[in-house]
Amino acid sequence: MAFFYEEIHRAKNGTPYVDTEMTDVDYRAHYHEEVELIYIPEGTAEVTVENTCTLIHTGDIAIILPYRIHSLRNISCSRLYIFKLLCAAFDFSSLSLPEYFLSENKNEHACGVLRGFLMRLVNESKRPDSDALKELALKCAADEILLSIASIPGAGLSGQNHMNMRHKYASLLNTVNDYLQKHYREEIRLEDAAFACHFSSYYFAHCFKRAAGMTFNTYLTEFRLKKAAELIKSSSKTLTEIALACGFASVRTFNRSFMKFYNITPSQLRKNNI
Repeated sequence: MAFFYEEIHRAKNGTPYVDTEMTDVDYRAHYHEEVELIYIPEGTAEVTVENTCTLIHTGDIAIILPYRIHSLRNISCSRLYIFKLLCAAFDFSSLSLPEYFLSENKNEHACGVLRGFLMRLVNESKRPDSDALKELALKCAADEILLSIASIPGAGLSGQNHMNMRHKYASLLNTVNDYLQKHYREEIRLEDAAFACHFSSYYFAHCFKRAAGMTFNTYLTEFRLKKAAELIKSSSKTLTEIALACGFASVRTFNRSFMKFYNITPSQLRKNNI
């Protein structure tokens, strides 16, 4: 699936973005840093979030967390309400939700509460720009929405959701290790590993650092160094052959990285194992 990163941050300086005039607009798969909400005042739209495709109808709300790949197809809506929010106080990209869609039929209470906050945000956005309190009112309304999302039953990183997140990170590391085992001899970009994991590059980088405690590039270098150390101890290949066989662009880069990681040169390691 092709997707793109939406670089335009519509929620600037923490001030929420509100658009209640969306009509015949289809958005292809993309992702961004904001929390996005799509409200259907009337009609039906098709929303896909992380490969989960759902039809949302009158009164329903779709919640898209940061860095989640999503797309939108308007089927029969005369209007769509789009909201984009940023939060500096809480990492919403790490939040786990029981589902991305709140339905009038299945989640009447939660849907009603969140819809009330969204309508308040719509009303605050209609204040004249000359109103000195407009920005403050918008941010306060946005904070209520974000708190409402984080408070949805089953949301968060505690209990089972925390276990799910740990499982997700463990699964991510396993997938990356399998990928590196097959391709570490080749040139590897972060985008390649992200694609192998079916993640966007930004979301992959974010999740991987949380899972491994280091950046992907650092992890890749250490993976290659460990492979090189094994070959130095067990093979008769020259150090140049080992460096190139393990994916290093040059012997100089290999030697410098090896010394930094092991505090010993490749030559010294070989000498110690003769």
